[in-house]
Amino acid sequence: MKEISIFIDESGDFGKLNPRSPYYIVTMVFHDQAADFICTMKLTELKLEKHNMSVQELRFFGGEDGVRKNYLKDLKKYELN
Repeated sequence: MKEISIFIDESGDFGKLNPRSPYYIVTMVFHDQAADFICTMKLTELKLEKHNMSVQELRFFGGEDGVRKNYLKDLKKYELN
């Protein structure tokens, strides 16, 4: 999964409207979605191995077999080196 989210925010004005605020700041955050996905799936894999998944997680994933079949089987191709 190659997807990047970009968040942009600005604050302040150019000084014409409020002379006490002479600065204008633009902030950009670039977030690699693949890293969070892989981390979440690795934690899920560890919880599955330790039989430490909650009832809600098992329902969401469709049981332990559902986790292995639908989510963890393709994990290797998304792992970062």
